[in-house]
Amino acid sequence: MTESKHVALDASLIDISDDPLNTNNLIYIAGTRNASAADADVFDSFEDQYNAYRHHRLKAGGHVAYMDWIKREVGRLEKEKKACGFISVVTLNAGDDYLHTFRFRDYRSLIVWLRSDAHREWAQEGSALCTEVA
Repeated sequence: MTESKHVALDASLIDISDDPLNTNNLIYIAGTRNASAADADVFDSFEDQYNAYRHHRLKAGGHVAYMDWIKREVGRLEKEKKACGFISVVTLNAGDDYLHTFRFRDYRSLIVWLRSDAHREWAQEGSALCTEVA
């Protein structure tokens, strides 16, 4: 993966753990709200896009490996951006919690990604690094 792929995720990583307004609860709130819609389509009509939310909690001592794992998938999607309908990923971080919003151009693109072998293998690899928070 090229260095520019790392910059793409780093630029979209928002660390809210030291926020004096305690907005790190936003990760929990957004994660909880979207967990109920995890099996449903998440369409943002304002942005005209489809989103998939992933709320992860790191397992002990795995920050570097976790970030590399996320960056690999984002890099793969970036490389195939035109063909796969991927738009971007935005990440909120507070401590060991990460909420990722994967944005896709249309419903078909989102579903193809979620059902792909590459996504399934990526998720399986990640199970050693984090837990999905419902």
